Amino acid sequence: MASSIPALLWGSEVWWSGASHILDQIRPAYHTVARAITGLPRCTPIAFLLNKAGMAPIDLLLDKSTQRYGIRILLNSDDHPCKKTVMTFLTEGTKNIDGTGIRRVNDVLRRIIPTSPRMEDPTHHEQEWMPPAIIPTLDKAVEAANHMSWLNNISDRCILAYSDRSKEDNGRTSSAWHVVQTRSQKQVILFEGACQIDIHCDIEDGEIHAIQQVL
Repeated sequence: MASSIPALLWGSEVWWSGASHILDQIRPAYHTVARAITGLPRCTPIAFLLNKAGMAPIDLLLDKSTQRYGIRILLNSDDHPCKKTVMTFLTEGTKNIDGTGIRRVNDVLRRIIPTSPRMEDPTHHEQEWMPPAIIPTLDKAVEAANHMSWLNNISDRCILAYSDRSKEDNGRTSSAWHVVQTRSQKQVILFEGACQIDIHCDIEDGEIHAIQQVL
């Protein structure tokens, strides 16, 4: 099983386009690995199955692999054959979410890099002296009161979504979400949930997963 996932996702930076028909081809094998880890039957809901196996949804795993590949290209030397193309796409804001290869890499990178990025060579960057930042100490009780005051003044029927993520002692990333609606200055819970995702996922992946569940 340790070699099944790398073999399944091998070369995904080239063939992963975000299309659903690709996911339909690889999800059965991916879920089979999850069942082998947990021993759960085939009738188990996929979200529960992946949670118990500590595995991220396959589309998030593919996007993360593509994103890391794009970052490696940007951090490589200027003579890398793909770097100029990626920089051109990012600067021009070219968008083709259904594309593959470099175009897909560009679209995934645009989620974390602003349009018209400026790449700097860290070896030639002179660090200017900056005074130490002064971070004000916040009173938890005061901030909680301010938040409640804000809640009491927002419009009725407004939907609020809360998300959170953290790193557990076992190395896995936790993800949680909580959605409420204001009704007559009261918060009515619409739905909420929490799970643990793959041990190899970063803490930011937990936040992204929570936002996806909310949406």
